[in-house]
Amino acid sequence: MLRLIGREDRGLLTRPSMARGCELCFPGQKSVIFITGLCGDSCYYCPVSRHRLYHDVMYVNERKVGSLEEIVEEVTRSGSTGASITGGDPLAKPERTLEVIMMLKSVFGESFHIHLYTSGRYATQGLLKSLDNAGLDEIRFHPTLPGLEKRVETALRNTSMRVGIEVPGIPGSENWLLSLARYLDSVGGHFMNVNELEVSEANINQLASRGFKTGPVGVVVKGSRETILRFMEMALEEGIRVPIHYCPASFKDSIQTRFRMMRTGWSSHKIYERVEDDGTVSWVEITPQQTGKCREVLSELVDEGIIFPSGKGWFLTHPEAIGYVRERASGCGELFLVRAHPTEPRLLIEKNLLGP
Repeated sequence: MLRLIGREDRGLLTRPSMARGCELCFPGQKSVIFITGLCGDSCYYCPVSRHRLYHDVMYVNERKVGSLEEIVEEVTRSGSTGASITGGDPLAKPERTLEVIMMLKSVFGESFHIHLYTSGRYATQGLLKSLDNAGLDEIRFHPTLPGLEKRVETALRNTSMRVGIEVPGIPGSENWLLSLARYLDSVGGHFMNVNELEVSEANINQLASRGFKTGPVGVVVKGSRETILRFMEMALEEGIRVPIHYCPASFKDSIQTRFRMMRTGWSSHKIYERVEDDGTVSWVEITPQQTGKCREVLSELVDEGIIFPSGKGWFLTHPEAIGYVRERASGCGELFLVRAHPTEPRLLIEKNLLGP
């Protein structure tokens, strides 16, 4: 993530003014709470999947949830120190959003940092005050219509929250981005984030119909990065002081998500699971032979705490116990190495036969 805010002797200046929500996202310390898929906009570049967008569903990270209790359970399991509330537009369901914010602060304490994304369409002065009173720390506006950026000023004047703008870097949008930065600078906004425009199954057709092409790695729109960097240079030349941050899509995929998965894995892995360097978890499944001798050996291994009954007819063990299990239970079943995301329930990635 780059942050450029000024120029001195032709050198780029930086200062420690990154939004707190970004500071916590970087090491994967934030749970992502998808509060609802309802939204009053229809942005052609929206990357939200079709089974979420415009559906009133809730997810925490990758887990679908249906209650406050499940939200607390997943945030706890993830070992998070904060949360980002997103959608859809969370303010399309204001009562639910307020309830979740108050619940998170009550359970995890005032230091539990919460930031929220909204277009501003539903952000009345009264609702902004209610969000502030509920404990929301930071609000990020994505003005989808002319005039919605004015909600920034409303929030600054009426709340104690940190207030900024976060938008995608649409190729060719330098002047629009610069106008937003000028506005933020003039009203005392706290930050501006510009994200590399991502390609997903949900938006690829809309993007293609408008002439956009994917970049070399296929997950971003070609020209988005260059547009953002040109805009940032323009802002520097103009002397705009509001902190501007560029977040590459690769940063989200390879760093933020990986770190969050690793935190989740380490805080919630089971005794027979190994947390891998990429944040996934792995274990070994044993499909047993139902002979008298094998039943006896496997029972002994259970008593020793080496293997664990799954309750579904097979056994589970740690990958580092493979050699010992093979030595003790040779010919007593097939072994499979399983890798999965540390979700609840586990989301299977691959299952490979290791042999008997």
